[in-house]
Amino acid sequence: LSDEEVKLGRENASIDLSPESEWYVHGRRGSKTLLDNSPVQMTKDIETAKSYAGKNGSVYALKPAKDATVLDFTNPNSADMNSLVDSAMEDYRKGNFPGGIIDSIEGSTGRDLTEKDLSKGIREAFAPDDIVNSAGAYDVREWRNWIASKYEDQDVFIKTPNGAIALNKEAAEYKRINFEEGASVGKSV
Repeated sequence: LSDEEVKLGRENASIDLSPESEWYVHGRRGSKTLLDNSPVQMTKDIETAKSYAGKNGSVYALKPAKDATVLDFTNPNSADMNSLVDSAMEDYRKGNFPGGIIDSIEGSTGRDLTEKDLSKGIREAFAPDDIVNSAGAYDVREWRNWIASKYEDQDVFIKTPNGAIALNKEAAEYKRINFEEGASVGKSV
């Protein structure tokens, strides 16, 4: 990658990735870089990553950086999710919760926001069932900004039910993988 390209995280072609820790970026069609202007969404399915990359794109393998804050949102009732919901409730009760998120939840329920609706909305939005097809809160700037504010000055890597998110550029180590015509396993570059 050239010096002019904006890179995500810590590129490290020699990082050791095991199948348990390895994630693949999806959504880099036609791109040879990872940009740091938005969270990076990941899947465990290499074929999905390859299909998103397309003919001229790149596939990246990632893992959380050693000093990243890793949140477990794989279950909407995990300890990390419960902590996030508690923080949302505290903000809501103090009148400090973002109006756009309140409007979004109210729009989906068709009624004024209740604390039960807020809890359910946060859990569903930040632990989407299928992150490849709908990234929930991670696709909406106001939701991303809110969660980032909860972990200010931290590099955040979030595990979701079937994927992961690197919220900021220092949350992951990665390497680019090249695929030769017809190959199903890539090699790092």
